[in-house]
Amino acid sequence: MERTSIKVLAASKGDAVSRNLALLTSHQEHRVQAIRMLEAMAETTEGRSSIIASGGAKMLVALLVRPSDQVMPYEKIKVANTFAKLAASPPCRAVIINAAAIPQFVRLLAGLPEAQSAAVAALLALSPQKGSRQLMVEAGVLDAIARSFMQPDNVEEKTRFCQLLVSMLDGESLQERMPRVLAVAASTDTLSGLVFLLSPEGILQAASAVILMCCTQELRETLIKAGALAALRKLIAHADGKVVEQALEAVAALITLDRDDESDVARGTLDLEDVLCGDMSAVVRLLQGPTEEIRGAASHVVFRLAARDELEAHVRAAEPLPLLVALVRDGKAKTRAWAISALRLLSTTSEARETVTQAVPMEDEERETLLAKIRTLCF
Repeated sequence: MERTSIKVLAASKGDAVSRNLALLTSHQEHRVQAIRMLEAMAETTEGRSSIIASGGAKMLVALLVRPSDQVMPYEKIKVANTFAKLAASPPCRAVIINAAAIPQFVRLLAGLPEAQSAAVAALLALSPQKGSRQLMVEAGVLDAIARSFMQPDNVEEKTRFCQLLVSMLDGESLQERMPRVLAVAASTDTLSGLVFLLSPEGILQAASAVILMCCTQELRETLIKAGALAALRKLIAHADGKVVEQALEAVAALITLDRDDESDVARGTLDLEDVLCGDMSAVVRLLQGPTEEIRGAASHVVFRLAARDELEAHVRAAEPLPLLVALVRDGKAKTRAWAISALRLLSTTSEARETVTQAVPMEDEERETLLAKIRTLCF
């Protein structure tokens, strides 16, 4: 009896989907109501499956293709929102993409703010599908992002497009995403817009984009010359802990040194001593930051700084060793790993090793165990 009731309910929902899809080609009033119903149905897994199985993807894309004098902009916004919900189910994404929906979403990026928001949501929902990002590039999404970043005094729009940029810079592998990273790096408008979003409020997506672009020494130098490092330095003192954490991780990514096949350090052409030496104390203080995430990110930065010969003396002068020892003792796994790596680089002299030893209180019951661990891993 229960099984029969489920089948009847599923059939009735399927009939409702079919009825509303049929109304998409009718008079505007009926069409608008049908779009609203389909958007509501797309909230559930069953509804999404039913819409896709009934051929709804192609029918909804057909509405996006039609000119605005036939299908009103607010209707297209509702359709894009429906697609964003449909794409929440991975099996639906390939069907939506095969229905040639991506170029229509990219076209909506040039529309009203509501249309942009709906289109961005749909593109973000589709981006995990293999090959989708390349189709977005071919449809002109990077040009749309660059145009948005050129608009003056529209932080909300730029923030929305920055979220899309992060999705475009991400990917299945470095090899797969590198062409998009290089295309973004070659766009002066995109880079300047990205740096703008790093300050003064500190948009998290902008810092994420910087991290994703730090694939090679050349790309890091391009970002530093564009002003990314200078902007991130200011965010280290931001009131929002999440912004501080992300800014620290982005700084670590920017100052990372590459190693070639012979394990020689590729130092690049930029001298960062004048740029960063004044920030050492601020970074070291954050080794005692209010959250585990901030302390971990700060220890990551200290490690990357210590790996640069021109900055190592400035790092030592900021006296990070006792704080790094505390993180080895009390930090979580990721934080401990960065702290140990930094100690290994900074504990190369007898004086430094004595400082490390004295940093562990004599009354600490685990003193000898901790020191033995540090000696094994760092000395």
